[in-house]
Amino acid sequence: MIDDASWTRSPEAKYTYCMTARISLDDQAFKKLQEAGELRVESSNGVPLVVMTIDAREQLQKLAYDDSEWTEAELMAAGADQLDNPEGWGSPSMDVYDTMEGIAPTENGSS
Repeated sequence: MIDDASWTRSPEAKYTYCMTARISLDDQAFKKLQEAGELRVESSNGVPLVVMTIDAREQLQKLAYDDSEWTEAELMAAGADQLDNPEGWGSPSMDVYDTMEGIAPTENGSS
């Protein structure tokens, strides 16, 4: 196993986790990036990449990641598949926990 930062001392390492990668864009590519907020490029190794403006990345993060508190409906929806799963919390063998807590099972066997 390699220790945390030993790869950064390797002669093959071009960037480390604490360095900012820099790329060069010609005027045409920079104009496309400003207009669209993103630019699809390919690395010298053939790896497809997307270069994004900071504004575009922040907007994408807002769409993809919600760190607000869950509502009761969201919590219930997240656990609903387990209540209906015969091997999950909805299993008849789990009813013993409901009786321990004094919760009466509903018609479908879940509480």
